[in-house]
Parts: sequence; C-alpha cells; structure tokens
Amino acid sequence: MRSPFRSVSPIRAASVVAASLLVSGSLAACGGGDTASTPTPNVPSGVSSLASDAASNAASAAASASAAVGAAAQLPASWPTDIPTPTGLSLLRVIPSPTTANGKIAIYYGEGDLAAVSSQMTSGLTSAGYSEVSNKEVGPMMISTWKKKDTNVSLNINAAAGKVTCSVSANPLS
Repeated sequence: MRSPFRSVSPIRAASVVAASLLVSGSLAACGGGDTASTPTPNVPSGVSSLASDAASNAASAAASASAAVGAAAQLPASWPTDIPTPTGLSLLRVIPSPTTANGKIAIYYGEGDLAAVSSQMTSGLTSAGYSEVSNKEVGPMMISTWKKKDTNVSLNINAAAGKVTCSVSANPLS
C-alpha cells in the first residue's frame, strides 16, 4: 500500500508542521499558567520523526530552489542555443518538465509587452528553423508549440499590469 505522505511536497509538509506548531504554541499560551490541567498528547514516535524529516527536506528544497532563482539562474548546458531568450526579461528559474524526463522549462519575468515578447520569440524561433505546430490566445495569454527535427519547444507568454511572464519549454535535451 502506498503511503499518503509520499505525494506531499516537502515544502507543503513543512508548512503543515510549522502551522501545527504555531497553533499548538498559541493554544498553550492561551491556557494560562495551570499546566496540571493540560493533558499530555499521545504522539507516536514515528510522527515526530516524520515531522523532523519533513522540516529538513523542506529546508533543503528551499535552499536549492533559492539557488536557482534570480541572478543565480542559468540555462543548462544542454539547452538548445538556437532558442531565443525574451529581450528585457530576466531568467528566474529553470525547472524540470513535468511531462518529459529530458525536458526543462525556463521561466522569464519582467516589465514588458505581451505582443512585443510574443513577436520577438516567434520571429526568433522561425529564423532558427523551427516550425509552428499550434498557436492560440487564451485571454491575456499566448500559447504556441514549435518543432525542429526532434526538438519540441512550447511558449506560454502572459502579461498583467505591465509585467510579462514567458515560460519556454524545450525537450528533449541531450
């Protein structure tokens, strides 16, 4: 039988543990100074170990996530050099693709115009020899997919209040 704890992210688990500790501490503080009437909870030893492990895993995940965000973020060496980068936007992070083992998603963000970023990325991919497979607008979002030989690229560009997010997915990466 699969444990339900395996599907919970370390950050979410740590958040639950932290919130539980905060609520417990608040309730204890509200109880006044009479500790004789406060029952001692019966907590199985495995639960405290699980909470400690979750907190440790969350701290590790947060440290590695912050190392890959902002100024420290960079494209992997295997990233195709012919995929354009959106002008004026900063690379925030690169994450593994949830849909393919050999893919990555580069997330860019900054001030800009949706139409200008879309035009620049479309022009750059076309100039690099990619063929557009699909293109659609959904509200303030532009989604397109591209292909060149065995490389697939997906663009997801959206904007609000003068800020633009451009997610570029590439797979497979060698």
